[in-house]
Formats: sequence, structure tokens, C-alpha cells
Amino acid sequence: MRAWMPGLAGGCVVACSCALTAAPGGPDAGQGAGAGPRVEVGAPAPVLPLDHPPVVDPLAGTASAGTRRLSVAQLRESLPVVLRGHTWKVGNANGFDARSGTLGVPDYVSSVEENLEATPLYLKFMGDMARDACNRAVTADAAQADPAQRAVLRFVEPQETLSSSPGKVNDNLRYLRLAFLGLRADSPDDPAVVQLRGLFDQSVKAAASGGTPTRAHVLEGWRTVCVALLTSPEFHLY
Repeated sequence: MRAWMPGLAGGCVVACSCALTAAPGGPDAGQGAGAGPRVEVGAPAPVLPLDHPPVVDPLAGTASAGTRRLSVAQLRESLPVVLRGHTWKVGNANGFDARSGTLGVPDYVSSVEENLEATPLYLKFMGDMARDACNRAVTADAAQADPAQRAVLRFVEPQETLSSSPGKVNDNLRYLRLAFLGLRADSPDDPAVVQLRGLFDQSVKAAASGGTPTRAHVLEGWRTVCVALLTSPEFHLY
């Protein structure tokens, strides 16, 4: 056992586990050997100073922070990254700015905290956002010859369908899931890719009304996939 050092009387000694206890029966019990306080030495362990209250683990019982919704500021910054510069517009104004109050951004007059609940009104405006932004992105992609500069049609050409180029369509769907949601799909048989592929194919066929799909019909299919990704819970929640 190490000796007490001057100046450490108020600190925690990590040399041995020591406890100062009184003799059985209290301070007035017996005057023989063993009477009075004694020091018990145990295995090495941190020891609190005498009369120190118990230390409670501050993380004990702490629950996870849970699921949160992106703020309007986060959405405003994220959308141009995902769509390579394209964003939501209401007239000539940025849609997130024009609808900020309705989307729950505080005005510091009637509210000081942002409402981050996914209310029906929020979902309605996010549908407007997705349709407008995706239309801008897909229209720009159709006029862009360099696939590397496209936001949505990155691995496929505007006229290619699931029937004519299944490999390219699958690659593009996997890319979009990763670019929009940060979720990797290693196989075209991934359930999420299968679902997006069905959505794309059905949208193209519906736009063609049973006829041979044209370039415009294929673009409508990719526009539908883009809207589905931007309105999915995975895009808005973290």
C-alpha cells in the first residue's frame, strides 16, 4: 500500500482500494485490539475521497436521439448538390425561401423554433418541390450531351428503355439511389432497385399509352423516378 501524499487528501487515490470503517458496535465498543476505525485494503481500484457522494453514470438510461427530419436550410443546401445545381423555384424565387414560413421556419415574432414535424402541409409542398426540381433536372439532362454533367440520366440515354437497354437502366437506377439517398445497391435484384425499375417501366408505358415509347415518354419515366426518390422518407429523415 502506498503512503498518502501531502496535497492529495482531497483527491481520488488510485493505488489500492481502501475503506475507513468503524469497529463493530460503534465508537464506544471495546477498548482492546481491533477497537476504533481501521483501514481495509482490497484489490487496486479507484477510490473516492471520504464523505464523497456516489458518482452516477451520466449516460445511464440515456435513449437514442431518434429519427429527425431535415430542416428547410438543410433541404435548401442539399437539393442543388443532388441535382447538380438545379433546385425548387416558385416564380423566380427559391421555393424554400418563398415557402419558408409555411414549412415551419421561425419568424421570431410568433415563433422562435422551427417546426420539424412532417405535417400534411409539409408533404404537399415537398411534392411540389420534387415535381418542379425533377422537371428542371431531367429537361436539362435531355439537352446535355455529356453524361458526366447530367443529374438524373447519368448512365443512360434519353431514348433508351428497359427493353432496349436493361443494363444501362439498372445501372442508372442504382446510381440514383446512391446519389439521392446515400444507399448502395450492389445488385440489380436489390428489392429497392426492382421497385424503382418497375416504376420506371410502368411510367414509360403509361406515357406511351400502349404505343411505341418515344424520347418524351422515356424522359417522363425518369422524371417519375426522380420525384419518387425526392419524396421518399429516406431523403427527408435521418
